Amino acid sequence: MIDAKSGEPNFFQKAMDFFREVKMELKKVTWPTRKQTTGTTIVVIIFVFVIAVFLGLFDLGLSKLVQVVLT
Repeated sequence: MIDAKSGEPNFFQKAMDFFREVKMELKKVTWPTRKQTTGTTIVVIIFVFVIAVFLGLFDLGLSKLVQVVLT
């Protein structure tokens, strides 16, 4: 489906080519196993929790420091 005016593929042909290439690339992907995904997810959740606790304590400490300085 080439555009008669310019000799280039039209929008729909370009879109079809794009999605065909995407499909081919997705077949090449090495997907992680369920065990790897679960393990990585647990590590991320623990890391987020630790950082949240650290930031909460840091904020609490700075709040107390500001209260002491202002009173």
